Amino acid sequence: MAPFDEGVDPATQVRAIENELRKYDPGMLEKPRWLVLNKADLLPEDERQARAEALVKELDWKEPWFMVSAIGREGTWPIVLKIQQFFDDQKAAALEAAEDAAARAEMSRNG
Repeated sequence: MAPFDEGVDPATQVRAIENELRKYDPGMLEKPRWLVLNKADLLPEDERQARAEALVKELDWKEPWFMVSAIGREGTWPIVLKIQQFFDDQKAAALEAAEDAAARAEMSRNG
C-alpha cells in the first residue's frame, strides 16, 4: 500500500503477479485469491481506507481483501480467521461430496 518508491504502482504489481501465474499455470487464476494490502501503518490513518478502496476498485477486485500492517500485526487476525473458515469450508464440501458419491454408489448397487 505504501511503496518505498512512489513510482511503483500497486495495481501494476498485482497485474504482474497475475501475469506470472498465467504463464506458470493459468488454472491458478481460477482458484480463490485474496488481496492483502500491507504497510498500512506507513500511511496516515485518514488516507489508508481511501487508498485501499481505490486500489480494489482499480483492480475490479471481487475476492476478499485485507488491509494490514504485518510488522505490527495490525489487521492480521481477520486473515487468520478467514483462512481457518476457508479450510473448514473446503473440508465440509469434500466430506459432503464424498457422502453424496457414496449414496449414489449405494443406490446404483441396490437399484
